[in-house]
Amino acid sequence: MDAWWALSSIFSGGMLGLFLLGYISRKARNIDAIIGTICGVIVVMWMSLSPIIFKDGFLSEFASPLHANLTIVLGTIIIFLVGFLLAKFSFRK
Repeated sequence: MDAWWALSSIFSGGMLGLFLLGYISRKARNIDAIIGTICGVIVVMWMSLSPIIFKDGFLSEFASPLHANLTIVLGTIIIFLVGFLLAKFSFRK
């Protein structure tokens, strides 16, 4: 079950964030979604790989303090919030 949640958080968290962004924010542009997705992928990679990379060593303070099952939640929230805020505060003509 742990492997299933880890894989589903990596692959489906971004899809849910993009879906919510498109459904809730009608003003979101492609660039807003792309930047949100890039930020979400960075957060998901950090949460997924930090327990492996930063075990007990020099940079252990950079390891994720959150449980691995929260990766799907945090990835979805980051993608949605970054895209939504960019769409809300972007300057258009």
